Amino acid sequence: MSILEYSKIESVEDCKIWPNFTQWSLFNCENSNLELYQCKHCNFQTELTLLWKKHTKEHHGFKKTEYVVRNYICKKCAFKTHFSMKYLRHTCRRSRRRENTKIVVNPNKKHKCDQCDFYSNYKHVINAHKISRHLTDTEACWYKCDHCPYKTKHRRYLNIHMKSQHLNEQDIKWYDCSHCSFRTKYLQNLNIHINARHLDEDYVKWYECKMCSYRTKQQSNLASHVKVHHLKQQQIKWHECQKCPFKTKHRSTLKRHVITHHLDEKEIKWHECQKCPFKSKVKSSLIRHINGLHMDEQDIKWFECDKCPYKSKHLSNFKAHNKARHLDKGEIKWYECQKCSFKTKYTTNLKNHVNVHHVDKEDIRWFECKKCSYRGKQRSNLINHIKMNHLNEEDVKWYECEKCTYRAKVKSSLKRHVKARHVNNQTE
Repeated sequence: MSILEYSKIESVEDCKIWPNFTQWSLFNCENSNLELYQCKHCNFQTELTLLWKKHTKEHHGFKKTEYVVRNYICKKCAFKTHFSMKYLRHTCRRSRRRENTKIVVNPNKKHKCDQCDFYSNYKHVINAHKISRHLTDTEACWYKCDHCPYKTKHRRYLNIHMKSQHLNEQDIKWYDCSHCSFRTKYLQNLNIHINARHLDEDYVKWYECKMCSYRTKQQSNLASHVKVHHLKQQQIKWHECQKCPFKTKHRSTLKRHVITHHLDEKEIKWHECQKCPFKSKVKSSLIRHINGLHMDEQDIKWFECDKCPYKSKHLSNFKAHNKARHLDKGEIKWYECQKCSFKTKYTTNLKNHVNVHHVDKEDIRWFECKKCSYRGKQRSNLINHIKMNHLNEEDVKWYECEKCTYRAKVKSSLKRHVKARHVNNQTE
């Protein structure tokens, strides 16, 4: 059993090795005796644990030896390591960030893909791009999961898949938020969560769109925004479904579509709520469900409108409210139907309109109920049908009127009731 000795260092300058540590990226160090292992029974010293263990076993007759392993802990974050060089590299990076000294990339030196217009300042990004975009299935070296049919062209994605899908619960290292109940398997997700939810506005690094007033805290969101709103039609790379006419600008949306619509029942991995019978094929839907129904009041972050009493638990709902209620006419972007005079502020409404009114009968994708003969053109209609007809009483979430005893299983029914019974009466 090893004994851990914790060595906390405020900064790299406090470390005895630091004067000899010149280039963190190259590990150039003039002193070869960075960390010596000392035998407790004689004057033997070595830099390698293997030699130290061998010496102790051969010269002192100990089969199992207790040895000291230094554990270097960063005071600024959760990073810790047994290796001094890794600690120095980590601390050096943090120190450089604090001094606002960044690695200078020559803007004139661009690495360009030889098969398309994609370019980057970094060569490894170009290599990853070529593997993802231009290697055919037969040319690619596939990394396959041993537990399921998943495969990928990148080893990193396979590691992420294994961690998210097949790791035992007791082996998972969770990263917990110190400000709320959020937890994740990935440190990167924790950092994104903290930046999005808990970081003071003064310290936020905003990514701003050069073509409109949009800004976001995440670079990936900015890239998605530009792709959706500002790319010309000929610049868009569509991701098309091989089993139906569906196509999208985002690969993640295509994956979600395939999981939702085309996976066989035996291939589906259901994400189940631990507090009610709800389950979903998509993890994000389960997270939204938990945040909407089961999160403790003190952990809820409300998105409040500064122009009316409206508030919501979901940012998407808050944005939809602002677009519907408070945008000036000149600021509204209308989505118009190409086959009739219908127009709307929301792309989802336009898609629903086209599916209901303009799609040929043979091309309609029906959402069918598994418990009766009902079918609908919209998933929301099927969900409402199940709530109204097939859900057990104890599983129903009732929407109750604040002004009378009326209650409904569907939120839209409550809205119609309020508008008909209470709003109209007040105006009269």
